[in-house]
Amino acid sequence: MTDGGNIKAKAAPRVVPSPPVSIRTRLFGRRRRLLVNPRYQLRSSILAVVVVFALLLLLNVSLFFSSVASGRTFLEFAPELERYVRAQERVQLDLILLGSVVFLVGVFLISFFESHKTAGAAFNLGRRLRDIQTGHYYSRLSLRRRDGLREVQDAFNNMARALSDRTWEEIETLRDLGDRVGELPDDNARALASKIHALAERKRKLVEP
Repeated sequence: MTDGGNIKAKAAPRVVPSPPVSIRTRLFGRRRRLLVNPRYQLRSSILAVVVVFALLLLLNVSLFFSSVASGRTFLEFAPELERYVRAQERVQLDLILLGSVVFLVGVFLISFFESHKTAGAAFNLGRRLRDIQTGHYYSRLSLRRRDGLREVQDAFNNMARALSDRTWEEIETLRDLGDRVGELPDDNARALASKIHALAERKRKLVEP
């Protein structure tokens, strides 16, 4: 559009920046509760720490005695440096202990993060299984991108979909049967047809929210 020989440029659309993703969201996803299944998550994390602690203990003991043996061999040639060697052994022992503690804390946190993903998925799966058990065949499992057990999602949804399809087939069969029975010139037949249609309606509620 021109105005006195000047061309007015169209205003560029305003781009709204997306909100920053917090570290908590990156680690745990958008699930609000960190402890989905406290007993499972803590047990898994503690078990991982115990196993790693046992391996570290064997490694640290081997390193410590190897250091002591090396120090003794060194002191045989330079006994006047005993104070220096003992101080080095204490520093090395402190570093081994500090590194082991830091490593164990890291193992606990990593195990906790991973168990959170698995526990959340298992919790969600349990709720959907209860839905199916109570007759809600339309229920579907939807896991978060970072959740574990994602392979179960497709298997569960395929099962629920097959169950719904089979129920719909039964509904159509019952409706057709009810219509055929209702056409019979008999009061009892019409009453039976009404019951068949009522059964079909109850089954329909299993596959529709």
